[in-house]
Amino acid sequence: MGRLYLIRHGQASLGSENYDQLSKLGKQQARLLGEYFKLNKIHFDQVLCGSQVRHQESAQHFLLANQTTTDNPLLILKQFNEFNFEAIIQAYLGINPEQTLTQFKGPGLFQLLKKSLLSWSQGELNLGEDESWEDFQHRLSQGLSQIQSEFHQQDILLFTSGGPISHLVSQVLNTPKKTCIDLNLQIQNSSVTQFLITQESVTLHSFNELAHLQAPDRMSLRSYS
Repeated sequence: MGRLYLIRHGQASLGSENYDQLSKLGKQQARLLGEYFKLNKIHFDQVLCGSQVRHQESAQHFLLANQTTTDNPLLILKQFNEFNFEAIIQAYLGINPEQTLTQFKGPGLFQLLKKSLLSWSQGELNLGEDESWEDFQHRLSQGLSQIQSEFHQQDILLFTSGGPISHLVSQVLNTPKKTCIDLNLQIQNSSVTQFLITQESVTLHSFNELAHLQAPDRMSLRSYS
């Protein structure tokens, strides 16, 4: 049996021209997690991540602070990239012209995202070449099957996004689509979700842990974007 740690990337750069990069806070969150793993002697054999910049930067800052090397280099798995949330929001606004992006500011943006994801999950959006809800689910299933096949006797870190984490948890627990979306919007930056894996099974062990940001003087370092 192995242990799979699903780690959501540190805070990205929401509101900037390029979301797909860590903010200053996001880098700090990843480093604090690396220090936490080192202090608590949490062992891992292999580090995986999606191909998006925020995934790779999170892994790099984690490893820099952790000061631990493995025999294997960082392995990129595109199966664990995030869905195209910007295209999903635009498609939702396209069929709901009475709503505009400017109406949803600050925390309201998460309400817009939730509405958009619900519409996406029901097959109501035309995303062109972007993947459907079912395509996204299938991509993640294939990625998880690969990990089960290749790493089921190892402890693995996987740096990814909230979408893949919530969908994998939902698949394992067989939850309704709405629950999957609710889980997605609860996942915080640099949080840890754990699975126990064998070749035949995957079991959820913990969800959305933030032990490295638990101290009172670190509560302000928590984020969702």
